Amino acid sequence: NIESRAEHQDENRQDIQWKSILIIPLTRNQSVIGMIYLENQLMEDAFREDQVQFLVLLAGQAAIAIENALVFEAESPVICW
Repeated sequence: NIESRAEHQDENRQDIQWKSILIIPLTRNQSVIGMIYLENQLMEDAFREDQVQFLVLLAGQAAIAIENALVFEAESPVICW
């Protein structure tokens, strides 16, 4: 069961001491539609500024791709075989 696995993973994650966490939102039209979530338990300040800047650019492109896919899905006719 997916839900029970997710709950089990959440319980396991509470025991881990993270040193670095990076969360970058995927936003379109002032709404958050997803996120990039990275964690590191080995070192503090694990994510360099140039890496963060790259991931912010990637997040923007990912948000556009997700929005385009949702629009395409909404406008595509349903084909039943």
